Amino acid sequence: MPLTLGVGAAAEGIDAALDPAGQISGTVTSAADGTPIEGMWITSYANLLGFWEPWFGATTDAEGNYTVGGMRTGTYKIEFFDGEGLYANEFWNNKPSLKRANGIGVTAGLETAGIDAVLEPLPNPGVVIQSPAGTPTWARGTGPAHSSIGVKDRLINR
Repeated sequence: MPLTLGVGAAAEGIDAALDPAGQISGTVTSAADGTPIEGMWITSYANLLGFWEPWFGATTDAEGNYTVGGMRTGTYKIEFFDGEGLYANEFWNNKPSLKRANGIGVTAGLETAGIDAVLEPLPNPGVVIQSPAGTPTWARGTGPAHSSIGVKDRLINR
């Protein structure tokens, strides 16, 4: 039933009770030395009408810990993504893609813990993109830039 209020009017007794949300939590570490990885992007995916869609996300703290909340009872998939490009991205349980990712059961009001990842460092985290004149225009990562990508002016201006 719709509620219509005039300017400055108030309505009382219109309350809602929300179900508590479920959570997925874990820790992300480096396969090279076991150290925690801070700032890793964690994305949960929910199956909505037969399609896996991004749901909620989080980032890892200084100890590599994360918690993703806002989940109803159901099955979710978790992606570990490094925006810095220093580590290989993966889905939970060392899976390479959303299609192959394992589902994780979540119950509303409860935490599903221990959804951890050990990520492999990439062999060459440095990337440099050069202008048509050969001038570096963008760099990412901390390693040496062993490769460069020459971008043709005609491709940029289309």
